[in-house]
Amino acid sequence: MDVGNLRIHFAIFLSVLECCVGQQALPPGPVSGMLAGNVTFPTNSPQSPAQQFLTITWTFKSSIGPVPVVSSLPTLNNIPAAYEGRVTVNRTTGSLELRQLTLSDSGVYAVNMVTEKGVTLTGETNLDVYAPVSEVTATANTTSPVEFNDTVSVTCSARGSKLFFKWLNGTSEIVSGGRVSLSNGNRTLTISSILRYDSGPLYCNASNVFMTRRSVNVTFDVYFGPDNAVMTTVPQNNLYTTGSNLTLSCSALSNPPAELHWAFNGNLLVQVGSQLKLDSTLESQSGNYSCWAYNSKTQRYKPSGSSQITILQKISGANLTGPSGPMIAGNSSANLTCQAKAGHIDSREWLKNGKTLSPSDTVTISADKSSVSIKPVQVSDSGEYLCKLTNRVSNDNAVYKLIVSYGPGNVKVDGKRAVEVGTRVELKCSAESVPSATFSWAFNDTARNVITPEYIIDHATYKDTGRYTCVASNHVTGLNASFVHTLSVKEEGSLPGELSSGAIAGIVIGVLVAIVIIAVVVKKVMKKRNFHQLEMCAGPRKTNERIESPY
Repeated sequence: MDVGNLRIHFAIFLSVLECCVGQQALPPGPVSGMLAGNVTFPTNSPQSPAQQFLTITWTFKSSIGPVPVVSSLPTLNNIPAAYEGRVTVNRTTGSLELRQLTLSDSGVYAVNMVTEKGVTLTGETNLDVYAPVSEVTATANTTSPVEFNDTVSVTCSARGSKLFFKWLNGTSEIVSGGRVSLSNGNRTLTISSILRYDSGPLYCNASNVFMTRRSVNVTFDVYFGPDNAVMTTVPQNNLYTTGSNLTLSCSALSNPPAELHWAFNGNLLVQVGSQLKLDSTLESQSGNYSCWAYNSKTQRYKPSGSSQITILQKISGANLTGPSGPMIAGNSSANLTCQAKAGHIDSREWLKNGKTLSPSDTVTISADKSSVSIKPVQVSDSGEYLCKLTNRVSNDNAVYKLIVSYGPGNVKVDGKRAVEVGTRVELKCSAESVPSATFSWAFNDTARNVITPEYIIDHATYKDTGRYTCVASNHVTGLNASFVHTLSVKEEGSLPGELSSGAIAGIVIGVLVAIVIIAVVVKKVMKKRNFHQLEMCAGPRKTNERIESPY
């Protein structure tokens, strides 16, 4: 026995001793593969040229017991005939490649690997071999159901292994809920009390982990209606008089299209069809006209609203009335009523500032649109309201201007916050208010006799430093609001970028001194003989020193 074989037998002996404490060789499974494809069983052993295994043994655990797949030694591989040409072992990592997969290859595979150091690595994993998905079909119990009456059931079938099913309507997945239920492993889709919107197209996706195939579309010709039977009269905006030619038209939502019948004052007429023509009308033909729609598949009828054919009087004397007292935002309620002295009113339209008035949390329009209630009024409700009254022969308008009092709000004071002593100060107060606010002022919480928006200090002193409070008042809302402005009076020259009053005084004194000096020189020239006297006249230096600018 040579040394190599001795090492092999010794390693096998060690593996027998250490099998119960061997390391886990395989990552968690399962491993998946396609029929006739290839699959690799990875191991937890890293790819390293420095690592070699003495033995690598793969077995398949069949129902009759373990079946050898491959036994790999450093110098040879023992592969049974059933796996000849289908397996390859990586001697560095111990991984196994299995090719030309068959469905019978599915099951549990085990590995036993012994390293050169005598460490045994074992593990097991599952192989799932999938047959391809094919022959996906969707079959419905009916394709022409009646809305609300019928329950539709569609079943999906397909060939392949380990399939799961999904139903879609267009691009949206269909899930169980409400009238829709999925059963038989999602193979069967059931829609109870089918609606016209359930027409599809529906289709089924059959999938496994490798592929997805879809069925052809299934659509339903849902019988529904008739609904929304509507009758119109042409012309609509003319006065109907004897001899007029009128055409009444009727339509309804229905599948199949509905049969349309006509009624006059509740009695069926012999005319059938989508139009009823009234030529050279007589006064005796005035009354209520309506149409009836009938669906032979659903066995349902639907009447339209009735239309009154009559002679109309023009609308006149439109009047829009509103509140007479002041309206206060957030507190008051306003009711606007629109009526006319004469004429039948077919429709009313409300506009505010030229745009259609829409209902909101605070604005309610009555069902007949004869009145508008605003409760409570808001600032935004101010404006011009117009009511437009219309019938088929005329229209008339009425206007009401609604003023909503509010405020004062957003009170602010514009003015400097720091000035030098002697500077003129102008503070201006403003506020948002309807009607315009009145103003009062307080200095350091003491009321001042100022009731204008402006507060003016001609010559600021240090005592003017403090808090100036502007109080804005609205005599309609009874509300007050205030703003506090802080003013600081600084010493002259302390604020950058400003010419202080002291500096101005210094300039003035300097000019005066220059004038005095010039006068002295002139006197000296004119009174040479009195030189000593001139010197006494021009020279009280103490006077010059006193008026010199201290700046």
